[in-house]
Amino acid sequence: MIVTHIGPPLARTGGPAGVLLQLKAGLSRTGTGGHIVRLPPVAVPQAAPAPPLTARMLAPLRHLRRVLFGKPRYYRPDLGAMRQRDGQTARTLDGVWREAEAYAAPLLDEAADADLLIAHELPAAAMALAVRRPHQQVWMVVHPPMPFALFHIWCWAVPEQEWRDVLAFPDVQRYVDRELEVWRSVDRVFIATPDALDELGRIDRRFLTAGNMVYGLTGASAPGGSKAESIGALRKRFGLPLDQPIGLFLGQALPYRAFDRLMAAVELLSDAAAMPGVIAVAGPPKDTVPRHKRLRALGPVSDVADLLRAVDFFINVNRFNLFDLSIIEASEAGLPLLLHATGGNRTFETLGAGCVMIDSIEPAAIARGIEAMFAMRPDGRRALGRRSRACYDAHLTVEHHATRHLSLYDEASITCMTSNS
Repeated sequence: MIVTHIGPPLARTGGPAGVLLQLKAGLSRTGTGGHIVRLPPVAVPQAAPAPPLTARMLAPLRHLRRVLFGKPRYYRPDLGAMRQRDGQTARTLDGVWREAEAYAAPLLDEAADADLLIAHELPAAAMALAVRRPHQQVWMVVHPPMPFALFHIWCWAVPEQEWRDVLAFPDVQRYVDRELEVWRSVDRVFIATPDALDELGRIDRRFLTAGNMVYGLTGASAPGGSKAESIGALRKRFGLPLDQPIGLFLGQALPYRAFDRLMAAVELLSDAAAMPGVIAVAGPPKDTVPRHKRLRALGPVSDVADLLRAVDFFINVNRFNLFDLSIIEASEAGLPLLLHATGGNRTFETLGAGCVMIDSIEPAAIARGIEAMFAMRPDGRRALGRRSRACYDAHLTVEHHATRHLSLYDEASITCMTSNS
């Protein structure tokens, strides 16, 4: 069977680009089981331009400006315009749709001989349905923990708004209806776990019955890492304290990740003298993280494997969660997991990872969870970490990821032979 994945260029990120890169790593170890598997190309790294001299000179003043004038105000589109039918929301979503079509078109042009087209974003799936040959199956992989339109408008255009209000925008609703039609039209909808599907159902219950579902856990591995370097040396390299328990938030400060709730929880923590401990924040730009004695802003970090070795536990308090690569990599590193009990996070608990679950993302509940991790004896954290690593070894390696895909290709090949006979 010839399988063509339609997705963005592969890269060390979350979402489809990161999942496909992990699949590529897995297939390089397992082989392709007699199938021909085509993946998008690997993204060409682009060197970030150096900030202009004036920006570098003003950087030390950003904290003072925040103290004097409060949080910076970012450009946001007019909410009235976003709520208009066929207005700014539609134009924004149409632009994102066209960007996905731009990478999908050449991949589909080269896929005339493919038996199975696996699209990794909604626009790519819609395009695949429009151009597929009679013998071709089209599958769609779900990566965001919410509908396409809600993700792009809430997370990137109006992140301060409540997600339910954004969901009610007329053009967001129109795109949700469009997405549901794609779910009904593809041959299979691929998602990590039933718990992950529940996240879509929490937003719109029609998703629970819209697709012909197939489930498959993702696997991952953080590349590299200086295993010869001591934990003390790693902490010095990242500017972390040597004598306190350290939790890690890793990811972008998008609203679905509840970074705002985590920052509010930090304000509620007990006195640091009575209960030592800090939270390292990796991903958001340093100047967007509040100055606080409990926080260490690291900015974007490329040496993820080393950073995971340097900390004591991992924090994920997402409002919505599919099945995060970062949690898989934290499990690989043998870390205890402090997780909000939602979506795919519940699957980690079911699989036996070393989790402390938070039932709510109210700041007080998050603060209690963090304090429980800070107060836990080191041998208690190590015991949870061993459970995380055992869960990883049993279920979440890149080889597991690849093997699950290959078994699904085997099933699809039988369907193809049956329908063509």
